[in-house]
Amino acid sequence: WQACVTMSELWPRRSRARRVAGIGLLALDIVEAPRRSDQVSAGGSCANVLLALAYLGWQSSAIGRLQEDDAGREVRADLARWGVATELVALGPVTATPVIRHIISEKNGTRTHRFSLRCRTCGKWLPTYTPVTRAALAADERVTKLMSLIDVLFIDRPSPGAALLAESASASGAMIVFEPSGDGAASAFRTISGLSHVIKYSAEQGARWPLPESAAPLLEVATLGSDGLRYRFRTHDSKLSKWHSRKAIPTSAMRDAAGAGDWTTAGIVQVLGNVWTGAAFSHGDVVSAIRCGQALAAWNC
Repeated sequence: WQACVTMSELWPRRSRARRVAGIGLLALDIVEAPRRSDQVSAGGSCANVLLALAYLGWQSSAIGRLQEDDAGREVRADLARWGVATELVALGPVTATPVIRHIISEKNGTRTHRFSLRCRTCGKWLPTYTPVTRAALAADERVTKLMSLIDVLFIDRPSPGAALLAESASASGAMIVFEPSGDGAASAFRTISGLSHVIKYSAEQGARWPLPESAAPLLEVATLGSDGLRYRFRTHDSKLSKWHSRKAIPTSAMRDAAGAGDWTTAGIVQVLGNVWTGAAFSHGDVVSAIRCGQALAAWNC
């Protein structure tokens, strides 16, 4: 965290708060841990990144199709509590709010974390992610207006609707950040990745979506868990750099690594979103962004 605070001097002060919108996984997280009651909160990569950026001073807006069910009300309330706008989280046709169980176990002083998509009581599958339809996005004037105002668009699930927003945001000059996760339409993935300026993924997932050098964005980041990350970027003459590696920032105590990747993304957006001009980033800005993201990830852990 101290590293991030120090680097706050590296990005320019702005006369207004930066604006970010996100479309993708908005879910209810249920955290189950030993010796304490279950905790519920908004979760999913898209929600986490928007919440983190709101915490860092951004105007954040979430886009989804959450039903007015118990889980959906909890998600809306938590997003609003931290300053994320929720006017567009119930675009029709609405569907059941995704629910994700986070099961934390302790053994010999070591914590482990795993996800479950099944009900703890009956064992049935919990509701999962359903993308917002392209038709719903195209028909809503509020979405069109938002795309003309944002500085950054975050996408974590490729879909025809997300591809439409990427096209709209690109036309408005916004920076597009794509963190592909889950299976999506191949054509939507190609459209979004082709328009994205920053693409970030875990190294094991990256094998599912190999990016040829000709399609590499301005910044490509592959995370390696406790081993840190590697990145490559395009220089101002459009050449693609070699891969660079950075070790993770060590922590004095490890409680739980869940969410560290989302805080890494938020740190990268915090720096690069404030220097975005529509052109390539300097290597110095990239290094600052990576360092800020890693500092926030360590803080999260």
